Amino acid sequence: MNSTLRALLAPALALLVLALVVTQTLDALKGAGAWGTTPKAPPVPVEDPYAQLDRLIAQPAVAHPAAGLRDPFAFGAAPAPAGPKLAARRVVIPKPPPRPVLTAIVWAAEPSALIRWNGHDYTVKTGFK
Repeated sequence: MNSTLRALLAPALALLVLALVVTQTLDALKGAGAWGTTPKAPPVPVEDPYAQLDRLIAQPAVAHPAAGLRDPFAFGAAPAPAGPKLAARRVVIPKPPPRPVLTAIVWAAEPSALIRWNGHDYTVKTGFK
């Protein structure tokens, strides 16, 4: 009897653990909203996208003044539109770059010149080597 009780106890305990795991998993899925039925929200009324266009078309046409318009079937140029006059642009001439200034001529083994340009002093020698 003791051996039959042990033989029945192990499968019963395994079924109990399986039932507990399945119950917890189903409760978690229902709580997350991934399982089961979710309450449906009431439908939100959607405005017709063409309603505003229909309202604009239904308005009576506004008479535009004929001043400045011409008959498109008549020969001739259209009158010049009366609008704001454009101001003349002022031409800005940039200052020329500074010119180099000769500051000294040195007569050593070969002649060279000292030139000051853009705040720097440069030495210029004759010929290229």
